[in-house]
Amino acid sequence: MKRWPILLLILAGCTLDPQDDYQWVNEWVHDTIETVADDERNEFQSPNQTMARGAGDCEDFALLMLWRVWDVYGVRGEMVILSKAGTEILHAIVRIDGIYYDPTTGRQPDVDPDDIVDVWTYGQARWYAVWMVEDVKHD
Repeated sequence: MKRWPILLLILAGCTLDPQDDYQWVNEWVHDTIETVADDERNEFQSPNQTMARGAGDCEDFALLMLWRVWDVYGVRGEMVILSKAGTEILHAIVRIDGIYYDPTTGRQPDVDPDDIVDVWTYGQARWYAVWMVEDVKHD
């Protein structure tokens, strides 16, 4: 894999405050990827698929941000699944070092702990995305 894009990402966004760096990645994902609605199957895309398609939903945005933060900074974050205002509508965001990031909006949302439905480590979310992709290939 060529490392030049990663090097440029580091040089373009690197600051002395890690939270600023993570927010920069949050905004980069938001500005780079188009938001599309997921179908009924609600499948995750791998970060590579999201980059290739240039589009995804909230889980795809969260996975891409988690991957970029891990790849560039070596920090593992978590995918946090929220229930919107007590409804059955779910939304995926990212938590790194206790700070929440929503790459779908590019902002740092205030999160009510009562709205958290599930928390996945980067490894769990990545494994699930790969499993979903492999599952689709065999259909």
